[in-house]
Amino acid sequence: MFEKPPQPPQQTITELHKQRFQTDEEYNDLRNQEVISRIIIEGTDEEREKLRLFHNISPENFDLICHYERLRHQTKQASETAAEERKKTNPKFTEIEKQIDSSMAQGEGGGVYLEHIEPQVKQAVIDLSDKGYSTFESGFYGENLQKISFDSTQLAGYQPSSQLLAWLKDKKIKLKTEPTSISFLCGTKYTLGELKEIWDRIVADLPEREK
Repeated sequence: MFEKPPQPPQQTITELHKQRFQTDEEYNDLRNQEVISRIIIEGTDEEREKLRLFHNISPENFDLICHYERLRHQTKQASETAAEERKKTNPKFTEIEKQIDSSMAQGEGGGVYLEHIEPQVKQAVIDLSDKGYSTFESGFYGENLQKISFDSTQLAGYQPSSQLLAWLKDKKIKLKTEPTSISFLCGTKYTLGELKEIWDRIVADLPEREK
C-alpha cells in the first residue's frame, strides 16, 4: 500500500479571522458570535476572562458555555473530516441515508452521509426516520443547547411522558418541545456519549408516525 500524501495543516480560527476581519475593532468585537467562539476555543485565559466580564456571566455558567463550545467545535470538525473521507472512498448513499434525506420525498434521489450527522444525535435521527419523522437539522445549537428540527409540524400534540420528564430533571436537563422541533438545555457538563443517551431516551418516548 502507498502511504497517503501529507495533508496541509488545517487553518486555525485565529488565522482565518485575521484574514477575514478588516479592522481590529471587528477582530475583537466581543458581541460577534464568531469572535466569541474563537476566544473560547483558541484564546488566552486573559481573553476569556475579559469576554466573561463583558457579558456579565458567572464563572460557573461561563465554564459550562466553554465546555459545550469546545465540544461542538471538536465534533463538527471530526464530522466534516469523516464526511469528506467517506465522499472520496465510498460515495454511494446507503438506503438509510436516502431515507433520512427529506429530499427523497420530492423524488430528487439524494441522500445524506451519516458521517455528516453529529455522533451524539446520529442514532436518534435514524430512529426518528424509522418512526416516520423527517428531520433537516440536528445536534449542537448554540451554547449548551441540543436541537432536532422537523420539516413540518410533526410534533404537534406530543406530550413527553412523566417518566421521561422525571429522568431528565434528575440530569439537570430542560426539555422544550414545539410543533417543528425538540430541544434540550444542559445544566451540567456531559460527554458526547452522555448526550447520545439523552437523545436516545427522548426519541424512544416519541410515538410512531404514519409513513
